[in-house]
Amino acid sequence: MLQQQSFNIRDSPTFSCISFDYGMQKSSPEDLVFDLFKLPQREEASIGKLISVLKGFGLRVADDPRLRPTMERVRELQDISAATVGESIDEDIRHCHLNRQLFRECIHPCIPLISQVGVLWVDFLKSKNCRLCATN
Repeated sequence: MLQQQSFNIRDSPTFSCISFDYGMQKSSPEDLVFDLFKLPQREEASIGKLISVLKGFGLRVADDPRLRPTMERVRELQDISAATVGESIDEDIRHCHLNRQLFRECIHPCIPLISQVGVLWVDFLKSKNCRLCATN
């Protein structure tokens, strides 16, 4: 399991790979994470995919206190969505897609931990010759 520690995603060599490819030098860590989980052809990112990656790195998303603020905000947004639509929605978080502003709002309290996992995720993609980092 990852330990909470001081970490800046911009200090990672992987960040330079993404920054070079996408001109993200001035992007916030939240924007970088949004772009990693952005849906093709849409201005939304999948919280479900992010959560799957976090779980894949051994985090117990449901009861990890470091992720509590993010998970509580996602549940709040699901409740608001259900009230707006006027019906119950699928409680499965895997299908939760958020625009940039809401995604940033959800992950902001936990960005040090999420950024740490994000760097590991990008390193994994790079090791698999992902097209995002293939040029570096």
